[in-house]
Order: sequence, then structure tokens, then C-alpha cells
Amino acid sequence: MIAVRLLGALWLVACTLTAQAQDAAAGSGIASVAVHQQAVTVTLADTGQGRLELVALGVHEPLDADAAVLWAGTLAGQRIELPRIDDDGQDRLFQRFLMRQAGDPTSIPLGVGRFADDLDGLAATGTHAAWPTSIKGIQAPLVLDDMAELGVAHITDNISIATLIAGYAQPGDDPQYTYTVDGVAYAFRPEAVQRKDELYRTMHAQGINVIGIILCYRAMPDSRYSPQFPGDGRPTSSPLYHRDAAYDQMVQRITAVNLDTEAGQRAYRAVVGFLARRYSREDNRYGRLGGYIIGNEVNSHWVWHHMGPAEPEQVARQYALQVRLSYYAARLHDPAPRIFVSLDHFWNARHGDDPTHAMPGRELLERFAAETRRTGDLPWQLAHHPYPENLFDPAFWEDQTAWLAHDTPRITYHNIELLVDYMRRPAMCFRGEPRPIILSEQGFHAGEGEHGEELQAAAYALAHVKLSQLDGIHAHILHRHTDHPHEGGLRLGVRACDAQGHPTHTRLMFDVFAAAGTDRQPEAFAFALPLIGIEDWAKAAPAQGPFPDERP
Repeated sequence: MIAVRLLGALWLVACTLTAQAQDAAAGSGIASVAVHQQAVTVTLADTGQGRLELVALGVHEPLDADAAVLWAGTLAGQRIELPRIDDDGQDRLFQRFLMRQAGDPTSIPLGVGRFADDLDGLAATGTHAAWPTSIKGIQAPLVLDDMAELGVAHITDNISIATLIAGYAQPGDDPQYTYTVDGVAYAFRPEAVQRKDELYRTMHAQGINVIGIILCYRAMPDSRYSPQFPGDGRPTSSPLYHRDAAYDQMVQRITAVNLDTEAGQRAYRAVVGFLARRYSREDNRYGRLGGYIIGNEVNSHWVWHHMGPAEPEQVARQYALQVRLSYYAARLHDPAPRIFVSLDHFWNARHGDDPTHAMPGRELLERFAAETRRTGDLPWQLAHHPYPENLFDPAFWEDQTAWLAHDTPRITYHNIELLVDYMRRPAMCFRGEPRPIILSEQGFHAGEGEHGEELQAAAYALAHVKLSQLDGIHAHILHRHTDHPHEGGLRLGVRACDAQGHPTHTRLMFDVFAAAGTDRQPEAFAFALPLIGIEDWAKAAPAQGPFPDERP
């Protein structure tokens, strides 16, 4: 009976996913869009609908924009072959294909159109980076010699895109610091690029995977890194800055990317394309980027992905488009780029009371996944931040708002197995396979007193033991290597810092981190057992799902 029920459940899941794909095709009139080196193949749905016409729009254009008709007729599963580059020199990889009523440009289009969802025939100029077998990683390394002693396999690096790009290229600019999109050339700041080269080359030489975090910091008005674009009357204007950003209310000076204008989406494609071209080279001349995290903690968008007050649907649509353009731009140079969606530890709760400032991470993920499925699915991956519920208390095993049911307010280390279980749901999978998860930023505070460092180190030990047994977690990147003097009083580093932020002495967590995954682990971790309140590490094994939708 159990076997029969299981087979029935699997059949139901398969039918549900097939139905979803069929509904998406019927809703848009387009079954798939395949991009090849020189051509694009648009496969139409087989619905018998007549008097329709196919058009292609830029990602910034409204669905009712004027556009040349590419095909007209009755939907019967036809395959429409088009040149990859259109008559205006635009790359159709980045266009939305849409069906409308023939002969009536004012008619309501079928659905919201479809983007490319099959890039198997598209060659890349570079190669794909290998992924380390170890999950150990650390953020913001200041003493690079520590990396080998710590056994680091991954680091993340913040990439400020609006200050990396200098503006439009000028005659005489060095070609290695320019990048062209749809015939428009952009220039990048050599000194900023060379700093990245130095870090990425050093890390690659040590076998360390670098994951870039793509952030659109707004330059200060007096900054020499203000992008030099034609202004629109605002200080430090850039086409990359979201047009609805409330500059006088921004918390972290990080905006969502403006994709509502041709200049904005084109400049963004230039930045990601430039990075992927430079850091996916077969010869690794400038080092490597092994992945791209798009934005930071986007469900708390008022702080980290600022686009002014915004409804959840607005944020999900903008973010889905930003992730999509990131994937396409990187895919030109990396045959399988890793593009990550970023969430904080709020799951069914949100940061603050205002629904136009933040939303639960689960809500963003579900809206985002639905948007990408209906417009052409992508192999995006997930970057989660399972900080303890109280960032000043590293004892995550005592978290009260992180439980093993899908209605949990937070997902922290305490219930991280819940996230793995959730990402195995069919609606979250890509072509039937669960998407990889990395834990890209989280850490433990070293409190005052003689036991502060011990509790911090014990928390890391427990996290490492638990995550090492959890299939689906591909990296665990500790925040951070060295304390930051302006992080609200948090002391999260394996090293302390002075008032200027310079690294000073190591903490106990330094040795525990270094021992993790080595023969020294049992001895180095033993001190943590009584602090955690368990007798042996078998008690640290992750709970086994599936988990209920609601807490009993």
C-alpha cells in the first residue's frame, strides 16, 4: 500500500509539473525559446488559437510597445527560426517573445511573454569553474596568509558595480577594460579591476573558490568613483540606480538595478558580461569567479535592495528580471554560470512591520520562482543566511522562532534542514533536480566575559558538524574573517580588530575553524559538547524530513 501511494504521489507530482508547463505555454502561446550561436528558435504552443502574431520586445519595454511582426498565423506547434541578432543589432538572447492578436496592436497580449529557456546550443567564450569538495568558507579575508592555515575553500567578495563601471567608452580606451553590448561600448576603471585581479588570482592560486556578490552601491556625491554618464539632474546619476530609490531614506546606499530603461538594462548587462568574460578565461589569467550572488538579502529590500516603497509583486518581478539578465550575460562566457538568489533568515516573518519595505523570504522565493517559471525557467541557485535569531547570541540551538515546520518565522542553523526539505519541492526544482544551496553569510558573536569566545567557537563547531551531514548544502561561508568596527557592536571574526578595523589577535574560533574537517576535529571540538548540552556529536545530526506545513 505504501508503494502504491508513493507511485501515486510521484505520478501526481509529474502530472502537476507537466500541467504547469502546458499552462505556461498555453497562457503565452509559446512553448519554448532556444538560443543558438547564430539563430533563435521559437516553438509555438499547439492550441489551435488563430489570428495571432509574434513580436519581440526589449526587457525594458512595456507589453503594448510597438514592435515588428515576426510571424502571424494559427498556433499549431510551429518552430519559428529567427536570426540571433535583429535588424537593429540587438541580441535576441535578451529579448522577450510575445503573442498578440493579429492586426490589433492595442489588443491584450497572451500572458507576459517568454524569454529564452534553452541555451544548450549557445557556445561560451570561456570555461566553467570547478566547485571545491569542502564546504568551508569565510567572508572578507584581510590576512590572506590565514586562508591556507584555516583550510578555506570559498570566499565571497562584494563587487560594487556602479563604481566598477566608469561610463561610456571613449576613443583610445584600453580594450581589455571595455565591454560592448548591442553596439554600445562601456569602460571600466582599470585600478578597480586590477584590485579584483589581484585578489582573484591569489585565491585561485590557492585553490579557493571566489563568489562575487553583485551590489549596486550608490556613490557619494564627492566620490571619484561616481559613474560618468549623462546626468538626469540627480547627484551621482547612473542608469544603474533604480529610478524609485528614495535617496534621502536609504539605509545602506544599495539600490536595486534599474531595468526599466534601455540604458539601465544595457549597462547592467555590460557589468556582468565584463566580469564573466574576464574571470571565466580558460587560462585563468586574472583569476576566477565561481559564482555570482545577485544582490543581498533581497526580501529585506528597503535596506539591501532599495527601490523605494514597493509591493512584494514589484520586488519579485524586478529581481526575477535582474537574475535572468545576470544569467544570460554570464552565460555568454561561462557555459554553466552559477547565479544565486539571496535571502536572509526571515522565512514566514519579515524584517519590520511595513509590507512595502520587506517581505518573508518564503514569499519572495515563491513569487520569484513562479515568475521565472512562467516566463522561461532558469537554473538559479539559492544563497541563504541562517544567522541565529539574535545576532548577539551565538547559541542558535536555543532559538525560539526557528522550528521544524514550514510555518516557522525564521530559518536559522537550528532548523536549516527545513530549507533543504523545502527546496526539494517540485515547484522549486529545475528540470526535476533540487537547486544547490549555499550558506553565503552568517556568523557568531563573541560576547563579553571569559566564556564569550568559547560559546562563539562552540556554535561554529555545532554548525559544521550538522552541515557536514546535510546533503544539498554546497558551501558554508562564515561572516567574517575579522571583526568590523562599524557593525553595530558585533564581534563576528575569527580575528579581532582595532579601532581602525585592522586585524589583531585570533580567537578560539580560529583554531576550531582550522580543525574542522581534519583529523584534529574530534579533539578541537570536544570542549563544545558541554556548552551545547549534548554528550556526543551523534546528537547533532540534522532531523530527517519531510516536515509538516504547520507546527503541531
